[in-house]
Amino acid sequence: MKIVKELKNATFEYREVDKEFTIVDKEGNQAILNFRYAFAFVRFALRIFQRNWFRDKKCLDNFDDDVLEYEEQKQMELFNK
Repeated sequence: MKIVKELKNATFEYREVDKEFTIVDKEGNQAILNFRYAFAFVRFALRIFQRNWFRDKKCLDNFDDDVLEYEEQKQMELFNK
């Protein structure tokens, strides 16, 4: 069985008979990994994915305390007029 996934800049291929994982870029350069190295590569890729996924995301709704104080002062000025 042969599994092929083509992306914009690379093609990934796994051959069940040989138990080889091949990565080919759009320029024709290729890397052939045996079963052990392919497994290590997948573990590495998953770690990078999880690290990026669980990394703290910037929250756009959080205001600094200075901004909140400034907004409160502006609102108080409206009531005092």
